[in-house]
Amino acid sequence: MAFLRITLITSLLAAAGTYCSFFYSRLERDHEIARLKKENAYLRLAISRREPVRPHTRDAEVQGAADHAARAATQVGSDPMSHRSTSAGESQRWPTRSYLNAGQATPVATLQTMAWACDQGDVTTMARLFIIDAEAKPQAEAIYSGIPAGLRAEWNSVEALAAAIMVHNGIEQPYPGSEVLALARIEPIREGRVALMLPGAVVSGLVFQHTAEGWKYVVSKAVVDDYIARRMTPRSKP
Repeated sequence: MAFLRITLITSLLAAAGTYCSFFYSRLERDHEIARLKKENAYLRLAISRREPVRPHTRDAEVQGAADHAARAATQVGSDPMSHRSTSAGESQRWPTRSYLNAGQATPVATLQTMAWACDQGDVTTMARLFIIDAEAKPQAEAIYSGIPAGLRAEWNSVEALAAAIMVHNGIEQPYPGSEVLALARIEPIREGRVALMLPGAVVSGLVFQHTAEGWKYVVSKAVVDDYIARRMTPRSKP
């Protein structure tokens, strides 16, 4: 009887050892696959975002930004979900991320809601989440004036166009997931205005202003200048 008991226990221990070995091997394999998928996604993103450079002039900058704004507005306006369906159908390309419609009670909540609006292709919600600084308005209006008349009829204000561009950019370069965004550190700038710092993330350094409607992202002159500089498009030589 004792022999049978020992034999049974030995068999169970051996089976448990085999199962544990298989389980941990699978975990390691899944972890490695996830890491490779993530690296592949970022490589694809880096390659897709490479843009040629042309001579730097103010008129060319504004027109180049207007050209890009027109493309962004067209892509978002025609089908806000088209980019998301591609990403959802190609799970090999993007790591899984979740987002929250968290309102605007705090700067971090507004950042979470901005990420959610991009993920949903929701331009209407995005339009409620930001303000354009007075000193940035002239350049923003110049970009708006440079887009085709048909798009100005669809996006009937510079704010509507800016919301479409933000959603488009958030689809092209997705925000970190909600768990990461929640780690953003608040740094005061002045009364009612703060910056959110999230080192290593594309959204680090965004500025937010407290308003009667809650906290809103600030489109400053620096933001518009950076947008123009990064979105220059090449012109064909005569």
